[in-house]
Amino acid sequence: MDRIHHSMFGSPQLTATAMAFRLIRLKGHQTIWLLVTSALALMAIRRILPLYALVSGDASFTLDLVQEIIGLALSLLLLIAILSITPYFVRIQQSEGALRESEERFRHLYASAGVGIGYYSPEGVVLSYNDLAAGHINGKPEDFVGKSLYELFPKAEADLYSQRIRASLDSDLPQDFVDQINLPAGKRFFHSTFTRVLDAKKSVIGVQVVSTDITALKQTE
Repeated sequence: MDRIHHSMFGSPQLTATAMAFRLIRLKGHQTIWLLVTSALALMAIRRILPLYALVSGDASFTLDLVQEIIGLALSLLLLIAILSITPYFVRIQQSEGALRESEERFRHLYASAGVGIGYYSPEGVVLSYNDLAAGHINGKPEDFVGKSLYELFPKAEADLYSQRIRASLDSDLPQDFVDQINLPAGKRFFHSTFTRVLDAKKSVIGVQVVSTDITALKQTE
């Protein structure tokens, strides 16, 4: 009978340990669940050792029923807790995976968009260019990050773009412009839209400029 009691008392902790071990695979939470699993494994060993003493016929061992009932209750509570939170952590992992995929798709769409896209700080410093925007001035996106308008364009053009950025910062509506721009590849016409960018607190954090090459359309006018 004592053997049955100890087997029953140790089983929930072994089950809880196995469930916690499965959660170690969750990315971003391995350390936490490794610690939880280790603690549960030690508690399960604590329950198994008396069972081993009974099986081996150790006459000096006596069963403390109250202690074993408390251990059983604790084991069941741990098991219920782990079973309850497992779906929550699985959903978190699934959500994080979906978010990473969404961000990757956005980065791909941004980089390979058929229009030039530039993102500037309120001070007119380049935060990012997509491939087409960088290609218009014979470079790669990473070549321009951190550079001001005055490092990239002649002063007259930089003054004009800075003025437009300042105007966009105070406007709820996008600002549209058509310009003829001298590029390394020659003169091109662009329709550009300046739109301020807000963060979650509705604070202005920058200006996005989307430029479409309308040279062919202008040539038909």
